Amino acid sequence: MKFKVTSSDDNKLIKALGRSAADELRREIDITVEEHTRSMADGASDNAPVLTGALRDSIPRSVDKVEDMVWLFGSEMPYAQRQEYEHRSHSAYFRRAIWAGETPLKKALIATVDRSVGR
Repeated sequence: MKFKVTSSDDNKLIKALGRSAADELRREIDITVEEHTRSMADGASDNAPVLTGALRDSIPRSVDKVEDMVWLFGSEMPYAQRQEYEHRSHSAYFRRAIWAGETPLKKALIATVDRSVGR
């Protein structure tokens, strides 16, 4: 089970800022998305049900860059999805971490763009 955290690329931005500035902005956004993806993974790990600790420990290690501004996290444990969606506890440990991280990520992205374009 994997969750994707991404920020989309806008060709209008490249035209408005120029290639060099747009590339720098893309790097800054990628760093911001990575930081917040790792934070969401840590939150999911903190919220995960613990019997042996294997599920909890698998989540932070799972953060992986797919491409610029696209990061994944999740767990390869065979029961991760069942614990998230089907277990009687309805723990929603991944979803709660994503919901909690969504607004801070949006605010951080806005701040990153504002800094980069000199607002």
